[in-house]
This record gives sequence, C-alpha cells and structure tokens, in this order.
Amino acid sequence: MKWNRYYTSPSTVASFIFGELCYKKPIDITTQISGIENSYLSYVERDKGVLSEHVKYSEDSSKAELGYKYFLDPEKRKNYFQKTIEIIQKTQGYIKYVGSCDMSKLTTSKILELVQRAEPIYNESMGYYLLSQPEYTAKLNKVFLLNLETYIPKEKVQDSFITLIESDKISCLEDERLDWLENIILPYLENKAGLNKDLVIETHVEKYKYLSASAQSKPWDKNHFDKVFEEESKKTIEEVAREIKEMEDKENRIKNKKLGVIKEYDPPENLIHNIEILSELGSLRLEAHLRGWQFFQYFGPVLVEKTAELLSLEREDVYNLKFDEFISLLEGRLTITDEYKLRRGGNILVITTPEKGEETYFGDDAKNKYETDIREEILHVSEFYGQTVNGKGKLVGEVFVFRWGAEDIEKRIYEFPEGKILVAGQTLPLFMPALRKAIAIVTNEGGVLCHAAIVSRELNKPAIIGTKIATELLKDGDIIEMDLDNQKITIVKSDQK
Repeated sequence: MKWNRYYTSPSTVASFIFGELCYKKPIDITTQISGIENSYLSYVERDKGVLSEHVKYSEDSSKAELGYKYFLDPEKRKNYFQKTIEIIQKTQGYIKYVGSCDMSKLTTSKILELVQRAEPIYNESMGYYLLSQPEYTAKLNKVFLLNLETYIPKEKVQDSFITLIESDKISCLEDERLDWLENIILPYLENKAGLNKDLVIETHVEKYKYLSASAQSKPWDKNHFDKVFEEESKKTIEEVAREIKEMEDKENRIKNKKLGVIKEYDPPENLIHNIEILSELGSLRLEAHLRGWQFFQYFGPVLVEKTAELLSLEREDVYNLKFDEFISLLEGRLTITDEYKLRRGGNILVITTPEKGEETYFGDDAKNKYETDIREEILHVSEFYGQTVNGKGKLVGEVFVFRWGAEDIEKRIYEFPEGKILVAGQTLPLFMPALRKAIAIVTNEGGVLCHAAIVSRELNKPAIIGTKIATELLKDGDIIEMDLDNQKITIVKSDQK
C-alpha cells in the first residue's frame, strides 16, 4: 500500500505539537464520524525545511463509499451541515475572545487557557472539514457524472457537471472583495470628498484580516492592502463597476447557467437535487476553511513562540514537544532536558496506523524509514493528468511556481507577473493577488470542491487540479500546454529536459 502526500508546510512550524493537533487528533474525530480507521504519517525533513502529511492510497475506495452513503443520507447530511455551521460560529466566538485579550501581557497560565479552549473547537472543525476531502466525495463525483452521461453527450458532461456544482452564494472571499471595491476603490476613483484612505483600509483590515491566517501565512495587514490598493487604484471606474456588477449578479447568473443545462438536457429532478448537494457542500467547505480551522494553524505557533519567550527556551525545543508535553510545560510539570533537545536538529517521522498505533523515528532512522518505505519515485515525464474544474480547449503559457516552505512566498505573490500560469501545491486566500493576475491555475492537490476549484470558477480562470506532482515536475519559466478537455498537462519547454 502506498502513502499519498496530501499536505506540505514549512518546517519552521513543524513539530509534534502541530502534527498531533493539526491532523492526528482531527483525524480521530473524522474516524468517529465515519467509522473508518485512518493511517496517518507526518514527516519533518529538516534539510528541505518542510513538513509533509500523508494518508494511505488504499483507503480512498472505502472513504469514497462512506462519503457517498453519508452525504446522500438526508438526516446525516442535515446534521453535518448544522454541526459545521455551529463549529464555524464557535471559531468566530473564539477569535473574538482572542481579540479581547492583551497579547502583550500573556502569561503561561493565560496561554494554557487559550490552548485548552482552542483544542476541542479546532479538532471538531478540522475533523468535520476532513469529511469533505476529495477522497470522501470521489464516488459522488463519479456516480453523478456517469448518471449525467445518460442525458448529456459525453463531450459535454464535464462542463455541464461543473456548471451544476457551482455555488450561487457569495463566498466570504467575494464578500471581502465586494466590500473592498464598493467602499474603498470605487469612492477613491470617484474622488469622493472626505475619504480617509488609511482609515477605511484599517477598518477593512480589522474586518477581514483572518481570512488569510494559516500555518503558511500571517493575517492580512495594512501593508498587504496598501499593496493591493496600489494596483487597484490604476483601474478605471468602468472596470471596477463592471466587477462589482458581476459579483452582485452572481446568484442570477449561476442560476440561469444551471437552468440552461437543465432545459437543454432535461436530467431527472432527483439527479439535479443530488448534484446540488455538492454545490452546497463546496460552499460550506470554503466557509469552514476560511472562517473555521485555519485560524488555529496560525495562532498555535504564536502561542508556542510566546511560551518559548516567557520561559527563556529555544523555540525549536518547544515546537518539538508532543501536545501533552506542551500542556505539562505550561503547567510547570515539565523541564526541557537534554533528551528533549535531541529532537531539535534531525528529521522526525511519526506513523500512526490502526495495527501498530503510533511509531516515532528520529534523525537517520527517520530518514531511512521514509526513504525505504514511504517515498514515491517521481518519474521524468513530459505529460501528466489532473482534473479540469474550469475552462475548455487548450491553453499554452509560462508557469510561475509556488512551493511551500519558501521564505519569499509572500513576496512572490505580490511580484507575480501578469499573464503567467500559477502552479502551487494548493491555493489559499493569501494567493488572491496572484490568482487575479494568472491566466490559469494548476495544483497538486484538491477536488471539485477545493479552494482552487471554487476560486477558478469565481474568477473564470482555466484550472486543472489534483495533479499530485506539478510542483515537483515544473519550475519557473517552463512552458506547458493545458488540454482542459482531456484534463492533461504537457511540458512543451523546460531547461530540465
């Protein structure tokens, strides 16, 4: 059985704490919901500066079957949606509570309280979110596509399916964008008297800053929006007004597109109803991601680093504690001895399986175990496949590649050149300035309900996602052809070949 690497982050925040808290414990929640035991792996590669998370390929079929039965069950689906909304509300309440705390006056006891208050909310939030991952929705996608083929010509099925799963709801990202254009950019271009640019931007920051907060990025700040303003202020009033109208008309536009498919091909009502489940799930999934769990992945490291500062410890030594050890440290029951310091410099491999429980390896043992039993060979290929989630025909362009762990990732986002194809492991809200300039999107990860898929449709950018290997095969300047009809990417020109 092979391991599927599904997530990579900089190892500056890699640790036992975040391996356990960010995925292992939430996966336990997903297991409780689904009844499916999960195998999980976390690997810190110090020399490469990355932490990677893995699950078993072989589990995908059982997860797909579970997701199919679960989300087609009206009662389970209703409970899932209600519970997820409740968790999002809990998260927003926690964020509000954090905002009321004086972070400059934190003590270890206050950090302990914040961590203990956050843990169950985060575990639930991520645990429920994981149930909407592509491996759980794979059979829903496959069955609905096959069912559509009964009514729609095969060459038209993919486009029709993508249309039918589009959400007509304004997403939280679109909500932020609309607010920005209506209350900042348009008044500025119209030279509205009394507009205090700095004040309105600061107000906008307070309202939306945490949409980008994650393990990979800090909250949006005034500096971010100042850079966005610099670009946006070059637009004409007509351009801004047109974008505003497009977003305001989204509900009617999407509903009319769906109605067009239904009128042309007349699929049965129950099939349309079932496909609508994916539309609703995609909208909720994005909300759960941006307003839910990802804040904790930013805030956790903040608390860990503050702990190290308060206790005069090396930050790496605190990062490399297990979660229960971290709690003991905050309670004053743990001392960082030489034994704990040995974890600091080398690779760390943690494997959790139903058969053996948790296995932990350090240094060369971790590297050897990973190289021997885990790592998959990436072949030198000239073409590879993913899933088209927007667009049709063929597109040729030059790529600009984002790799997790790169120290200059945020700088590269603002410097992204107009007209390039954006290639990334996955996309997050911090990519929005670059995504708006890109002519197309390619990712390693994701399914039809992921952030990249939803944003590609919102921005009308051609996109192929879930390639697994794009960032490992491509580098800046490579020329690729995206065959959107056949979900294929061909490397046209590369210095590596």
